Amino acid sequence: MLKSLAKNKSVLLAILLIILVFFVYNSFFKTDLANFTLDQSVKNIGADIVKTYSNLQSVTLDQKLFSSPGYINLADFSVSISSQPVGRTNPFDLIGRD
Repeated sequence: MLKSLAKNKSVLLAILLIILVFFVYNSFFKTDLANFTLDQSVKNIGADIVKTYSNLQSVTLDQKLFSSPGYINLADFSVSISSQPVGRTNPFDLIGRD
């Protein structure tokens, strides 16, 4: 094993040098395109919300709606909910140790 490493020392050195050059190139010279596309997408995140907000600002409500017969004849079908018993003080405690 050691004899084959000694014979191939120049090949191993060349591979190590290539890896080192690749690391240096990626670290210092290569531009990061992922950050550029991320920055562009960050700008567009709230654009739809801003557009919807500006559309809602231009909406006006006609007050005659509340005095119309259709609105006055609306019926309230809501049901009141009676109070329910409260559960255990600690739902994660052992059963029987309430």
